[in-house]
Parts: sequence; structure tokens; C-alpha cells
Amino acid sequence: MEKSTAQELVAEYLKYGKILNRITELSYEIDDFETQNSIRRAASDAQCYLYQGLVEPVLKQYPCLAPHDNQVRDEGEGLDRGRAPKA
Repeated sequence: MEKSTAQELVAEYLKYGKILNRITELSYEIDDFETQNSIRRAASDAQCYLYQGLVEPVLKQYPCLAPHDNQVRDEGEGLDRGRAPKA
């Protein structure tokens, strides 16, 4: 795989990660706890599936393209209520 293709794949994954973080944030606005959990579980499963199927194969060839937490989460985004932000 060309490095430019690998970079684009990781960049698209990062965009998707931001969307999933926003879905998780929105789930806290739902009153029904079971529905909240279902939505968060689905978002988590989707992110794990994409990471394992898309990012891990890229990183085997190009470990330098490993995404950093701040690439996925802008300041203040994706924070679970009641949890302290990552330093």
C-alpha cells in the first residue's frame, strides 16, 4: 500500500471517530438508561471494528501513522459526563 493511501485511510478513520464521539455525547441526553447504553455500545463496537479492520493493518506497514488521542478528540469533545478529561 502506498503511504499516501495509508495516510488518507487513517485521516478518514479519525473523522469517523469524531462522529462516534458526538453520538456518544448525544446519548447522554436520552432519559432511558437502557437506550443510552445501547447507543454507546453500538458506537464503541463500530469504532473498535474500524480500528481493527482499517487502522491496525495500516499500522503494521506504517507504524508512524498511529493516531494520537488529540487527533480524534478536540478539546472538550467526547468527554463522558462525570469523568475527568485526559491530560
